Amino acid sequence: MSKFAKRMDAGDVKAIIKELDRWALGELGSGLRWKTLEDQFGFTRQALNGRLEIKVAFDAAKASLGGGLASKQKNAVRDAEEMVLRVEQLERELQAYKDREAKWLLRWQQIAYNIRARFGAQMSSIDNSEGAREGLPNQRVTEGILKQLDQPIPPVGTLDAED
Repeated sequence: MSKFAKRMDAGDVKAIIKELDRWALGELGSGLRWKTLEDQFGFTRQALNGRLEIKVAFDAAKASLGGGLASKQKNAVRDAEEMVLRVEQLERELQAYKDREAKWLLRWQQIAYNIRARFGAQMSSIDNSEGAREGLPNQRVTEGILKQLDQPIPPVGTLDAED
C-alpha cells in the first residue's frame, strides 16, 4: 500500500491551508515546495494541487515569500526602527532651530533696546510697514545684509587702526 492512500477531508484541507498561511507570513522559512507538503501531510502533489483552496493558498504563500507580505513584515521592524531614529534626528534639528530662534529674538531685542537708548527712537517708528513690501530687499539681499551682521565684533581699538 502506498504512503499516499489516505483521502483528504475538510479537516485536512483546513490544516494544510493553516500551514500555508504560516509559510506566507514567513514563519517557516522560504523553501516552500509541494514536496514539503507531501511529506508533512501524506498527500500527493496532484491531490494537493487538485483542491482549489489549497492551490490558491500555496500560490499566495509562494508570492508572499517571493517578496510580498513575508519580506514586508521582516522589513517592517527595520523600517520602524529607521523611522524612530529619523524622528529623533528631526526632533534634535527642530530643537536646534528653536534655540537659534531664541538667540535671534534676544539679539533683536538687544538691538531694539540699543536703538532706543542711543537714538531715543521707538522700534515701532523704525520698523514701519507703510508701503507694505515695496522697497524691501529680496531674500538674497537680506541674507547678504544679515551675513555681515553675523561676523564677530572686533575688539575695541581695532577699528581705529584700520583707518
